[in-house]
Amino acid sequence: MFHSYINALNIDQDTGIVYFVETNNKYPRDKFNEGVLNKDTTGRLMKCDPETKEMTVLQRELGMPNGVAVSKDGSFVLYAEASFGRAQKFWPTGPKANTPEIFATFQGRGDNIKRNTKGEFWIPDNSNTTSLGKRLVKMASFCRH
Repeated sequence: MFHSYINALNIDQDTGIVYFVETNNKYPRDKFNEGVLNKDTTGRLMKCDPETKEMTVLQRELGMPNGVAVSKDGSFVLYAEASFGRAQKFWPTGPKANTPEIFATFQGRGDNIKRNTKGEFWIPDNSNTTSLGKRLVKMASFCRH
């Protein structure tokens, strides 16, 4: 029996909240490309509060998410979706709380996300023929299930 896997996580440096993505609950890790080709949407974006040990599902039905990063000011979280070749922006709080929007699209598929000290995001754009980085600028086990 296959169990889902956690692919990436990032910690909000101000709150300590851990944000992470579960890639899917259908394909094992060695069948990742099959899940992408079949546009699997069993992935999730979740958060865990280390103080309360509570885990919360923030988004469901994501297309093979495989990267996550918290914005410098903690106002939003980015996650990459390999099945759809895009990165989405998700607001956990504030006036847009619990809503996503497309942040970037890729020729191939976004993979992982890193934020530098300036608040810029770097997301590799991977395809079968090219692999290059795209700079995008913005102006778990201890949780109960």
